Amino acid sequence: MQDIIIAILCFPNDPTNNRTAHQMFVSEYSESYINLYSVSSILGKERRVYGSESNHYVTILEPEYRENGFKVPSFIDCTKMYRVSISKRSNLALLSHRVLSDSLKKRIKDRIEERKADGTHIIYDISESDFQRWNPRIVI
Repeated sequence: MQDIIIAILCFPNDPTNNRTAHQMFVSEYSESYINLYSVSSILGKERRVYGSESNHYVTILEPEYRENGFKVPSFIDCTKMYRVSISKRSNLALLSHRVLSDSLKKRIKDRIEERKADGTHIIYDISESDFQRWNPRIVI
């Protein structure tokens, strides 16, 4: 499995129920689930990213964002994990994806562990059927 996948999600914590293709960091992958974290552009969200809860995020700035295939400075919210149930009926390799540098992956995973340790980490469950409905090309 790759480090970043592009998938359509309807985020359970988004009251607008907006469904759009989104970059997701893959923190863990098994035969029964995949754990994802949202990757977003910093632009327009500076107050949140650099505010009082800045320790919730990993920022990806120049030159690191370009070196890792991002088009703009970005951040990952390490407090919100989306656990998607999967089975052999889903081929996630059919989603667009890419690899991150080892140093960036380590920084992200370390921050996730910090958020788990301090109790600010939340898990949102997404069913395989919903994920397949939003991303029909993965259905085997």
